[in-house]
Amino acid sequence: MAVAERKIFRERRVADSFDEQDISTSSVNFSRNFRPLKGGGSNFHSEQFSFQPDKITITPTKAVKVISNIVLCVGLLIIAAALIAGQFAPAIFLILFFSIFFWVFKFICTQNRAEFDLQNSCFYPCGRKPGKKYIAPIPLDHADFLYTLEKTCRGNKGRTYTCYELNISMKSGDRYNLLNHGGKSELKKDAEKLASLLNLPLEESCERNSGSAKKQKSDSIALIIVGIFFLFIGAIATYQICIAPLCGFIRCQNWEQAPAVVQKSYVHSYRGSKGKRHYRLELSYGYLYKGKQYKSNRYDYFADHIDSQSSLRKITRNYPIGKGTICYVNPENPSQAVLSKEFLPAVLFPLIFVNLFPLAGFIMLFFGIRLRKKAKTK
Repeated sequence: MAVAERKIFRERRVADSFDEQDISTSSVNFSRNFRPLKGGGSNFHSEQFSFQPDKITITPTKAVKVISNIVLCVGLLIIAAALIAGQFAPAIFLILFFSIFFWVFKFICTQNRAEFDLQNSCFYPCGRKPGKKYIAPIPLDHADFLYTLEKTCRGNKGRTYTCYELNISMKSGDRYNLLNHGGKSELKKDAEKLASLLNLPLEESCERNSGSAKKQKSDSIALIIVGIFFLFIGAIATYQICIAPLCGFIRCQNWEQAPAVVQKSYVHSYRGSKGKRHYRLELSYGYLYKGKQYKSNRYDYFADHIDSQSSLRKITRNYPIGKGTICYVNPENPSQAVLSKEFLPAVLFPLIFVNLFPLAGFIMLFFGIRLRKKAKTK
């Protein structure tokens, strides 16, 4: 890698008629001709310098850590809910998915990163840990200057975004990447502080694409629209599947008891639009409340959202046809009644899963607004 970079350096030096002494005086034009050292990069502030008395290291930002912890907690809740509900196949899939996700995240966060050893006055381009990409430490007096570079990256579905690099150039012509993320102001602050500590000149590159601001603006609008859509649809689904049943569950705790007889009890099986088999509880009962006969088909406020055959069959076994039992009646509206006031563990999986949609919408809306502000500053 070092030989290839040195070759590029010599070719560009000849093409632009620079010599070793002109690097410091004409480094603005020189840095503009540099190509990015990293392919791609994040579109937000994902890494930063950790300045310590004896060394300078690169660590993930608090935002990355918070997001990863949220994903971890949500993933553990979904896996636990799936196991409690008896959905072992989705649980195994989710365990594999989140295991791979956190293995990749750990690899990205702990991969060989550049490090400055201030005590011994040397620079480790790929970290201290020996490995395939290990490079021997370089004395800091061999460093020539720091420079930032703006690049346009292509994300999912062909959408583009702007990313920034902070690199260090050596007197030998070798160049090494230090930071690579989408936070322009944060990268500039880290670059200025590092340049001050190392007593090195800092050069800022010009924009590589004049239309990047327009593309960022259009991408931010698309992201905001999709985020609002997910937030709206997710809010409706959350209300119907989560909030409304929970409110009904809380209300029925104070309902009055009444004698009831089960009239219908079985599990209905049917296939959905994609051929997957689904299950629905078919249960009805008659009850006597204050001298009047009523009929209801509601087991509780959560059974409609259970798609587990084993959980539903357990209910039908507990309430066979003709069984005499008690139900709980709403004294303000006697036509409303439930057979059970208990919370079913089987509903944890759909309750947690449905909340992922508004969460995804909120995240997309947040980054869309942030990207739009960044486009306006340009």
